[in-house]
Parts: sequence; C-alpha cells; structure tokens
Amino acid sequence: APFQDSLPAPALSTQVEAPIEVSSLVLPPSSESPGERQRFMGERQIRNMPTHSRGCERTRAKKSFAVYSVGRNRRRGENVLGATVKVIGNEFLTDPCALSHDCTAAKYAEERGNRAVYEEFQNIRKDSAYAGRKPVQVFFDLLAKDRAADNEDMEDSIRGAIRQTGYYARKRAIGRNLSVALVSYLLLHPNYSDGL
Repeated sequence: APFQDSLPAPALSTQVEAPIEVSSLVLPPSSESPGERQRFMGERQIRNMPTHSRGCERTRAKKSFAVYSVGRNRRRGENVLGATVKVIGNEFLTDPCALSHDCTAAKYAEERGNRAVYEEFQNIRKDSAYAGRKPVQVFFDLLAKDRAADNEDMEDSIRGAIRQTGYYARKRAIGRNLSVALVSYLLLHPNYSDGL
C-alpha cells in the first residue's frame, strides 16, 4: 500500500517513539522551481521514557497521515487542542514553525504581582512618609495602585495574584518595611516626641 502509517512500534517496552521534533527541521535549498511546493522535513527521535511533551504531540493518525498538535497544557489543568499540522512520514505538510501558539508562562501574573509587592517594599523603605502607617493601609494601597501591564485583563490578574496571597501572609513583611521607614524618619527628625 502506498500510504501506510509509517510510525513503527517501539523496539523495547521502555522505549517509545517521540513525535517529530520541530527544532530538527531540514529545510530544502531555496533554489527550487516555482512550481514545486516547499518541503518541511523532520526527524523522529526515540526516547527511553514516555514524555508529556509541551511541544508537538500526536493526537490522531489515519492511513495516509498523522496529525500533531501544538498547545496542550496539562500543567495548568487545561486540555485544549492547539494548532495542528499534518505529517506524512517525516514530512510536514505546512511549516510547523509558523503555527500559532501561546507562550505565556503559567504563573506570569503571580510573578508580576510578587515583583510589584517587592518594588513597593523598596519604596516604603526609602520614603519616610510611610512612617506611622498601618500595614493594612499599605496592603490596600498595593491593591488599588495601577499596574503597568499589557492589557486590562493582565492588570486584573496581577491585582488578583496580590489579593490571593492575602494580607496576613504579607503582614509581617509590610510591618518590617514600615519599621525601617519609621527609623529613617526618626533619624531625620530627632525631636519626634512619640518615639519608638
């Protein structure tokens, strides 16, 4: 039969055939005649253990071709089928590097929220105007402050990440930074009557 599923069975029980790696593409020379279509060749790689690749993943196979998808993200609990590409043997029918996919990190908003809190703590230590404020006031100011983000949804996600950590988890850190601000205020104003 001219079209067969060209994916052989693994030789050993611990070895499985990995999907075609997009990073190992061998592109044809650019001196092709204009009537021929460009070919995108890949290489199969055998791995010793099965992996849950975050790159290409084989989703289904037919007699004439296999279909690989890009964009499954089981780590975040999502099982969304991303862009797909058909493969016959070792040849991609379309350019796999041109597939659309989302490269946003899973904890991007949480990391941006933590970074915003750390920057605010540095500002508190430098500014003596925070002297005498309560930690809960500073926490609510953190939530209300506008964040420089790509879009409004990301800004809400950053604010949500700060809120999700909670006031009680950050209370000691806020209090520590406020005490540094109070000490610097007392050093600048030696006649401060309320003292420590």
